[in-house]
Amino acid sequence: SALEEEEDDEASDPKVTVTVRDASGDVIRTYREAVHQGINRITWDMRRDGARAMPGPEEQDYEDGLPAGPEVPPGSYSITLALDHPDSQATVASVDVQTVADPRSPYSLAEIKQNYAMQLELLRLEKALVSAVEGIVRARRDIGTITTLIEARPAADEDATLMALTEQADELNESLDELEKRFRTPPETKGVSYNYNKAVNRLELAQGYVGSTYGAPSAAAKTYVQIARNSVDETLSALNDFISRDLEDFRKAVAQAGIVLLSGVQAVELTD
Repeated sequence: SALEEEEDDEASDPKVTVTVRDASGDVIRTYREAVHQGINRITWDMRRDGARAMPGPEEQDYEDGLPAGPEVPPGSYSITLALDHPDSQATVASVDVQTVADPRSPYSLAEIKQNYAMQLELLRLEKALVSAVEGIVRARRDIGTITTLIEARPAADEDATLMALTEQADELNESLDELEKRFRTPPETKGVSYNYNKAVNRLELAQGYVGSTYGAPSAAAKTYVQIARNSVDETLSALNDFISRDLEDFRKAVAQAGIVLLSGVQAVELTD
């Protein structure tokens, strides 16, 4: 169809990688933009890289860069554009830029930097939460794989060791479900749920308070940041305890039972 042909054309377009560095030379933003023959305009929104999205029903694609994060404070930055396409040699161009504050803003540079520092702290917490939930999703998937391998064993429903492992896997999945609910409301949840005690929601509330202004964080904002920080610490501690204790015990039990991937694949030799 015409739509499919248009999508194929867009997929085949060359892309420019935009790399932004701060005054210290640290890379703070990297993303890719499609370009075409002729004059192109690419805009940097003066934001640094943000965090990956929380795992959902569909896989996220970060080939062209992470979501945008906090807006950077006024200052000196270096932007590099790199064109790399199979039909041409790599072309690189760099430019130094100086961003300035809105002249109508009542906030000083010092206040803007205080706000930015707090947003970076919240971004750090957000990345930790995303990594934790990604770990929960991976653990649930791996347990499912192990359960499938157990069920494929001959007479698995009569082997006491395998039956115990299956029961242990079910208990682990229940624990993972409860742990995830401390972080967020699972995507498949139906109906209206209470979210305000979730670590993710507490973090979003703090981000809303801090990000609603360019000024130094207020007393209320600092309070909500501390609440978010405590919530993240508590949930991460609970998850880490589960990983180092329950999940590690299960891993050892599975290994002792000889349940590994590709265990049924063996070399084949010709016999006389």
